[in-house]
Amino acid sequence: METIGDHIRLWRISNDFLQKDIAQMLFVSEDTITGWEQNRAVPGTKQIAKLVKLLGYLPIKIDTSTLGGRITQFRYLNGLTPKEFGALVNADPSTVRAWEIGTNKPSKNRRLLIEMLIKC
Repeated sequence: METIGDHIRLWRISNDFLQKDIAQMLFVSEDTITGWEQNRAVPGTKQIAKLVKLLGYLPIKIDTSTLGGRITQFRYLNGLTPKEFGALVNADPSTVRAWEIGTNKPSKNRRLLIEMLIKC
C-alpha cells in the first residue's frame, strides 16, 4: 500500500526536486517533508490540500461511494478541518467525523445541504 509519503517522494524524485524545494513550496520545514516521506508523520488537512495542487491528485484512497467518503474527499480537497466543514453545515466536528466513518447519518435535510455543498 502506498502512503502519502510514498506519493510525495515518488513525485519529488520524478520531478528532480530536493526535499528542501518541496518544503519551500508547501511552506513547511525540510524535516516535515522528511517525516512524511519516512512515514513518521502525516500531513494535516491544510497541507493535504496543498499537496493535491502540487501532485495533481489526492494521494489518499477514499471510498467516494458513501456520503462519508465524499465528505472526507471534499474536506481534503478544500483544506477543511471537521470543525470548518461542520461550520458550513451547522454540525459539530465529532458529528462530521461520525458521518465520515459511517457511525452516524445526517438528517434528510442536512444530507441535501451537504450534497449541494459538495457538488458546488
